[in-house]
Amino acid sequence: MPKTNNKKVSKIVTLRVKLPQIRSECVRVIEIDYNASFLELHHAIQGAVAFDNDHLFQFYLGRHPGQHAYTIGGEPSWNGYNPVNRYRKISISGTWPLPTGYKLYYLFDFGAQWIFQINKTRHNPSF
Repeated sequence: MPKTNNKKVSKIVTLRVKLPQIRSECVRVIEIDYNASFLELHHAIQGAVAFDNDHLFQFYLGRHPGQHAYTIGGEPSWNGYNPVNRYRKISISGTWPLPTGYKLYYLFDFGAQWIFQINKTRHNPSF
């Protein structure tokens, strides 16, 4: 009897993360499981840009960086806001395809306003 392969096939998505507000545009390419959580994406971006993960953050959709048309996970209640609990349960796979004309943004540090634009470039099966 032939052996069966019980490995689960997942998709790896390639994301282009850019910080458009600085003069020498910072761009990083991240490969992450398509079913990863937004918390995992947050950690991947933090590692890619060598930040210290010491401020609050948020993911949102908008037509431009300054427009928060839709906050992933809903609008936060600022009394006791905990993005770790909010984003560990939400998969990035439910975000795409984005509504026409909208982009995905990652805001880190509400004071400094580090706003990254996230574009999905492709996905590949992984074994």
